[in-house]
Amino acid sequence: MRILDNIYLALINLRRNKKFLLINISLISISLLILIVSSIASESINNLLNKYVKDNISYRSIFVRQAKGTDEKIDINNIKNIEHISKVIEQFEFSTHVKLSKIQDNAIDGSINLMGCSKDISPNIIKGRNINDKEDGVCIVPKKLYPYELEGSIDENNIIDGENLLNKYISIQYSKYDYSKTYPEKIETIEKKYKVIGVYDTNDNMGEINECYTSYEEVFKINNVVTEGMDSEGVYRPIIAIVDNSENVESVLKNLETNGYTGSLKATVNADLINIINIISLTITTVMLVLVFFNIIINGFKSINDRCKEIGILKAIGYKRKDILLLLSFETLLVGLISFILTVIFSIIVIAVMGTILENSNYEIQKLKIIITYKPYLYAFLIGSILPILAGIFPSIKLIKKPAIAHCKGS
Repeated sequence: MRILDNIYLALINLRRNKKFLLINISLISISLLILIVSSIASESINNLLNKYVKDNISYRSIFVRQAKGTDEKIDINNIKNIEHISKVIEQFEFSTHVKLSKIQDNAIDGSINLMGCSKDISPNIIKGRNINDKEDGVCIVPKKLYPYELEGSIDENNIIDGENLLNKYISIQYSKYDYSKTYPEKIETIEKKYKVIGVYDTNDNMGEINECYTSYEEVFKINNVVTEGMDSEGVYRPIIAIVDNSENVESVLKNLETNGYTGSLKATVNADLINIINIISLTITTVMLVLVFFNIIINGFKSINDRCKEIGILKAIGYKRKDILLLLSFETLLVGLISFILTVIFSIIVIAVMGTILENSNYEIQKLKIIITYKPYLYAFLIGSILPILAGIFPSIKLIKKPAIAHCKGS
């Protein structure tokens, strides 16, 4: 019998036996949908955790407290020689808090943290470009900029889309004080314009959403103006060591301690919790895969055994064993392909609903991005199309070997 004849007969049988078709398609589709959704959820959670550990500057920034009485320049040179440290800077080069007075020509009553960066050490740019070394009068803003105090809840209506600021100017203000008075007296307010040349993904950075970046030199200059004349004796001014890769942070902390320094991270991450979540995600995906595997195998065995009499009739009218086996395989394959197509459609709907829910959730939940890869769909296709055939081959061979009369008696 030709392959096309088998496919044609398989379609006729499926159309005739609608109950068998609907039950099998439903079971396989639900199983595959659970597998795809659980895999995507696991990948999305892992992606979020990796972003917060691997793709940010904050976790790589270590505040280093040097021993009392040591020379800061000597300490900086010593720390530079520690393996995996990309840059060592003073506190004054790291960050400063300034007033944000204007966006383009529109006045705004807000404030931002102005952070130091360079071409090599910068948050991940999603639009525009990085700041070149010692480049003046330019800045990088977050995708979601909130130029207000972060105490309490964030008013999402006041979050500014950083991409709309690209190639525009923002103006900041900082003040010079007379520290000889009983209380510091403001003697001069300085305003400076910065052109927005880049936008970074807020979710990829562990810092706050009021952090904008400019050159280290700019941050240092502002801090020098603000603190000029201040009695800095006894003031804690740590050195900041920036690690080349987040995976080396722990080893750098140990090396700092070995060399007599105390290091603390700008942003801490509970590594044990991350590992637990990763294990839970992997376990859930594995359990779902095993359940789907056994569900399809059991369903395949049951489907073939339920067709005992039908196989007997085919043998009685002259079908060869090979033809019956091919016919049943084609039927199972068609059911698997139909189930996979429906699963893809349903998964798209589920993912779209999940995406809409995330987009309309609060700022923290919005950090979870749905990551879709081809792997869950490839696994679902292989499992949905090949596994049912394999599950049906062994009971089919056993039934086909029986005499036709034995099938008709239901034995």
